[in-house]
Amino acid sequence: MAQITTEQNPAWQINLDLVRACAGFGLAWVFWQMHRLEFCMLEFIAVACALAGVKRLGMALFGVGKLILGRRKVGAYRKRGAAPKADALAREEDLRAKGLIK
Repeated sequence: MAQITTEQNPAWQINLDLVRACAGFGLAWVFWQMHRLEFCMLEFIAVACALAGVKRLGMALFGVGKLILGRRKVGAYRKRGAAPKADALAREEDLRAKGLIK
């Protein structure tokens, strides 16, 4: 069974970034609710988790933009028309007329 990597399908990376952002925001909320005056480090941990969530959310949104722009580029190339075709082969009469063969 072949593994699906994030290079093959960038939607996986976007989804993973969104899950990580939600985890960061969730941990930040939990630590923020738990902090008391005696446990001031929990406030610092909550802020760090929130910043990590913001970073991952930004990366996910950047990935979405990159994916959309990439698909627009492919669509623009496809709208240009049919695939390029090779020139017609030279006929013997044409080659004789130009003096390339006798």
